[in-house]
Amino acid sequence: MNGISQDEKGAYHWHYEYKVLKRFGILFTLLKVMGLALLITTAIIGVIFVASDGLAAFYDVLQVFVMLAGILFVMTILSYLIWSLINGGEYGVEFHMDEVGIAHVQVPKQAQKNKKMGCLIAVIGIFFDSYSTAGSGLLATRTTSYSKFKTANKVVGLRRQNTIKIRDGLDHNEIYTTAEDYQFVFDYIAQHCPNAQIYEK
Repeated sequence: MNGISQDEKGAYHWHYEYKVLKRFGILFTLLKVMGLALLITTAIIGVIFVASDGLAAFYDVLQVFVMLAGILFVMTILSYLIWSLINGGEYGVEFHMDEVGIAHVQVPKQAQKNKKMGCLIAVIGIFFDSYSTAGSGLLATRTTSYSKFKTANKVVGLRRQNTIKIRDGLDHNEIYTTAEDYQFVFDYIAQHCPNAQIYEK
């Protein structure tokens, strides 16, 4: 364990940094969340319009969906680039892991910047009546993710990326390690997730 320390209670801790323009895990997660929010909203609106105006209304809703999806995609990319510049092109995070679960915590300095930016995006979204934009801003203010091993239902190891993904229902957590520490962290998480589907890619 090159970069991992263990405290007197047996918990493990490590710090990890990477260039955000070389790894796009955060961007893909944002796109998934925004896309899902847009899809659910469009589906609800589509059902309402089709119920009142017939099947012809479906095509109008579909056109709006495609247009909004394009706008949302561009806005998400631009927001990601701005976020990257604000943070100096790097993402710093700390991990705290014990037998119960693992916490993914942004470093304090970066967390403060992200909270301010997230609040700004949320205000802009509310001002322009864009609930998906406001939602993405609120998501950006989240600086800690915690996964409880007992309730995790999927653990996916990405050896080439030195990344471990943990899913608990709709909650999603990504764990980053060095190449030297990847196997230890993956094995530890796998051993402590009794109800999860576990595999590597």
